[in-house]
Amino acid sequence: MHLAALLATGPGPLDVRIEGAEGRAQLMVNGRPFVVKGAGASLEMLDELAAAGANTVRTWGVGDDTAAYLDRAHELGLKVVLGIWLRKEEDGFRYDKPADRVSQYLHALDAVQRFRHHPALLMWAVGNEMELGAPDERVWVDVENITRIFKRWDPGRPVMTVVADMWPEKMDAILRRSPSLDLLGINSYDGLPSLHQRMTRWTKPYLVTEYHFSNPAPIETGFSARLEPDSTTKARSLERNHLRDVMGRPGRSLGGFFFHWSPSTTQTASVHSPFLRTGEKLEAVDVLTRLWGGSKPDNAAPTLASATTQDSGRTWNVAMTDPDRDPVVMNWEVISEEHSRRFVGDFEQKMPIVRTGTTSGEVKLPADLEDGSYRIFVIGRDGRGGAAVWNAPYLVRSGRIIRVGMWPQSPMPVEQS
Repeated sequence: MHLAALLATGPGPLDVRIEGAEGRAQLMVNGRPFVVKGAGASLEMLDELAAAGANTVRTWGVGDDTAAYLDRAHELGLKVVLGIWLRKEEDGFRYDKPADRVSQYLHALDAVQRFRHHPALLMWAVGNEMELGAPDERVWVDVENITRIFKRWDPGRPVMTVVADMWPEKMDAILRRSPSLDLLGINSYDGLPSLHQRMTRWTKPYLVTEYHFSNPAPIETGFSARLEPDSTTKARSLERNHLRDVMGRPGRSLGGFFFHWSPSTTQTASVHSPFLRTGEKLEAVDVLTRLWGGSKPDNAAPTLASATTQDSGRTWNVAMTDPDRDPVVMNWEVISEEHSRRFVGDFEQKMPIVRTGTTSGEVKLPADLEDGSYRIFVIGRDGRGGAAVWNAPYLVRSGRIIRVGMWPQSPMPVEQS
């Protein structure tokens, strides 16, 4: 049956409710308990996300492909948290211009009128991190007004807003200005282990709308680059975060969304994504598939066995193994981190690759480069769509490697300038 006919004759919108008193909340879908297990993903990645066992997908805004997105999600059995993008002053929006604010209200009204009857729609999400850079609390007034629009036109469906982590001043403003919200969405990375404690004043439930691995005490390198864990360390941290801080807070957290189920669009090839830009999956995909209850993959991704150093960090010995005993072919590449990082929404510009090569396990950091900050990657591929990644940043001055960042130890000086 064509979806247009389905919408006209039934089953109609999902029956979505949040039941339970403070601290004992439960999301109910068509009368049954429902825990959100999902990720943000593009239309092209929905099939793989569903195959991994996810039950929900999150979007950030409404666009030309939203109808097709909802249709495909419904075909795959995925529920959708449909985001309404709220503009930021950095892209020209002005809170002191009533016409700008009214345009956002009209955009929200158009979205709810177009999609409120779709059977894949689970709930609405008003904005994403729009408070960053907002000049005052008018942002929360707008969140409240748009929430009321949704509740008038789609009264049976929950509405949340999505924010960048949580701190007391933000909580104060939300409680004062946006009382109609049914729940909050929190994007939390390094702060995820303490999020539950920081949400105690919020008596309604919440969703962890973006999470990945976390570094409880982020390690700085002493120069422009930060340390990035290898793919195996990330996978283990991701599993702890998922079990303890996303799914391990029943009655408070209703579940969460991994960020981001797609090949990397960020600065490095692996910083947040579980897939390389060349398409191979990393260990995080296998971890989430197991945690979500998806089918056991035919091929498991390689893992990092060890990374040890000689001659004060100039030479590294990297070992990767494969659970299926597939041979792992390792390549290395060096990217420049000298360019200033320009953020566009959640995504950073990509850094240029300046050197590539192959390795049987030993790799030397190239020193014959222009002065600046670099990052070396060792990428192991099993030839069947799986990969593992290890990397380290380093600093070159006058043809010498001055400093190397090591994980998880503190950065080590190589030579003093």
